[in-house]
Amino acid sequence: MIRNERGYALLLVIFMILLFTILGTAILGASLGGATRTETRENDVQSLHLAEKSLNQAVSYLISEYDGRDDISSEDLKKYMNEFEKSNTTNTKLDGANAKTKIEVVSGNDPKSYKIKLTSEAIVNGVKRAMQQTVQIDSYPEFLDYAFGSEEDVIINGAPYAIGKIYAGDELKIYNQAFYDYKNVNLRQPTQFPKLNEDNGDVYVPSFNAIKYYEGSDLNPENGYKSLLTNDQNELKKILGINYDKIHIKDASKFRSINIDQSFIDKAVEATGVVNEVVRGKLKMAFNDDNMTPFINELLNNGIKEVSIEHEPPLPNFENSVEVDNYNKKKQKYDNYINTFNSVLSESIIHQGDLNLEGVLFKKLTYGETAKKSGKWFIVNGDLTINNTDSNSDLFISANILVTGNVSISGKKIKVDSTIFCLGAGSEKKETIIQDAEIKGMKVGNDTKQLVLISKKKILLNRFDSFSYYKKYEGENIDKNRLDAFFYTEDEAELYGVGSTFWLNGGFFAKKNLTINAVLGDVKEKLDASGIDFPPQIGSLGSLDSRFIIEHNPHIFEEQYTTGLPRVQRISVMVGRIELIN
Repeated sequence: MIRNERGYALLLVIFMILLFTILGTAILGASLGGATRTETRENDVQSLHLAEKSLNQAVSYLISEYDGRDDISSEDLKKYMNEFEKSNTTNTKLDGANAKTKIEVVSGNDPKSYKIKLTSEAIVNGVKRAMQQTVQIDSYPEFLDYAFGSEEDVIINGAPYAIGKIYAGDELKIYNQAFYDYKNVNLRQPTQFPKLNEDNGDVYVPSFNAIKYYEGSDLNPENGYKSLLTNDQNELKKILGINYDKIHIKDASKFRSINIDQSFIDKAVEATGVVNEVVRGKLKMAFNDDNMTPFINELLNNGIKEVSIEHEPPLPNFENSVEVDNYNKKKQKYDNYINTFNSVLSESIIHQGDLNLEGVLFKKLTYGETAKKSGKWFIVNGDLTINNTDSNSDLFISANILVTGNVSISGKKIKVDSTIFCLGAGSEKKETIIQDAEIKGMKVGNDTKQLVLISKKKILLNRFDSFSYYKKYEGENIDKNRLDAFFYTEDEAELYGVGSTFWLNGGFFAKKNLTINAVLGDVKEKLDASGIDFPPQIGSLGSLDSRFIIEHNPHIFEEQYTTGLPRVQRISVMVGRIELIN
């Protein structure tokens, strides 16, 4: 028995040794595994930080290169983007670590906006992590985003109706009375506050305090405006008809303005068909809006065709052969001049002197699709007048036009697919005038084109048919009575929907103050012409009965060719959120 017990003790000792060995091995394995996991986790965290650092470095580079960059054209931006795709290596002092970010332009069909995808990969001791971020580089002329607005004050007197966004770079002032002139006397009419469309009637201002309103009868309410209260939803609903989530605070210093002079030079360079810095430099040196002759001469030196005004010669004495020969030569020049405007153009042309497209001899000014897309421009060295005097036929304008002087548009049945830049240089006219004009966008395939008019001078915009009333903004009324156009002025502007009815499909933007005056309903001139009769302005009339309606067309510039894009004074870089790639 004693011997057997000693045998059991030996087995017990061996078992205990084996057990402790197993436990020790397990503990050692756990310790080693924990250390490995800790090291792996540390490498994982470090690789994440390194990948993020690599992204931040690439974003910082993009911002430093492009954000706020002055006077960059869409062509310049496209060139930069074509040269931009590359990889960026990030320096690190970590052993066994490296990182790089691939910079890839993923969308560039629109020359005014580019989306860049940044993909960073970081490896630390074999642990790999990847992150992704998008950056939007935008040279889109920002004024085209709005139904109406100004880089300074927007002053709304009365009750216009806006379908689209509004921008005020300084203050938005609202008054429930409309001012108007009747027989050279300044008058006013109490009415309602304006109404914005509840779905997309957003307002962009530098602060809540920038929205001010006045309710009263003072002819000069300037000192009576009070700031909008940020906690009074009813107050906002009363003066604009929208909720607080439609108010957006926007830094005015970030607004992307346009540069009309530089845009004019850009388009002139395009017109030559020789787009390089040498030509651009010569044209830039020659540009002077007090004297455009050197600029025009430089364009002619670069091969642009020139036409001059020709008048139909009087009939000769047919018995005099010399007179007949002279007549035939002058008649040929005249016929060629007329044919310029009654054929489809394919090359850039400079017209020397004022041009009047009157719808009788000049029934159209049109370029072919290929010519417009390749940057062909019609250049008027003088004033441009578009006035269709033939009420039985349409006057077609399908051309991008540069005007050194000023522009006047009047008459009905004007069909337009055009971007027009006008400088007002050397012109006796003090402003761009659109008076009693019926402007409709041309149908091109399934698209409806429009007019985009960009002027350095003031724009006077008066609708025809004073005291007419189109009733509801719906159905056939819209197609029949609205203007298809977007207007921009580098000056101030004042618009009226009081005696006349103002319906605009597109938008209106002023670099300086923009003032709008509008009333509601069917306005009549008194029988003795002593004044104007207004229907009751308070009560039953709804917002769609306004005599002043602007409906923003967000596609208006997309419908124009890329050659019509103006040069912006600065571009913006918008950074998206970082995403982890599995």
